[in-house]
Amino acid sequence: MYYDLSPGGLKQYPKKLEELLRDNRYPGVQRYLRKLYVDPLTAKKEWGLVETPGIGITGVYSLSDVSPIKSANFPELYKSFGGAKKYSDWKFVYVPARVTNQAAKPQTPTAQSAMPQQATPQSTVPQAGAPTALPAR
Repeated sequence: MYYDLSPGGLKQYPKKLEELLRDNRYPGVQRYLRKLYVDPLTAKKEWGLVETPGIGITGVYSLSDVSPIKSANFPELYKSFGGAKKYSDWKFVYVPARVTNQAAKPQTPTAQSAMPQQATPQSTVPQAGAPTALPAR
């Protein structure tokens, strides 16, 4: 929602998680989270951040080095989680609907497609605006 509800024409990702608690881009109070939640796997407030230089935080992941209980038979959207060695390999990344729709069809370079984008898993095109699971880098 932070990205999709960006005021003006320029869509933005948060630069830090605290911006999701109170969005100072609006004159009134706009919140996306009530609090910064504890990672249920580590019981710590610290999260791994998927950051794109010059863009902001596009996703999060647990910092847990524990092996996942589930390792196969994921729904299509989370297929990239299969075979992960630890929970920290599970990345939850937001890919805007515009980017997702462009990824579904061949395109020629345009001003809109010039923005650096997070890649969706090769075999998955998620629902528009849905969090996307990306393989670990």
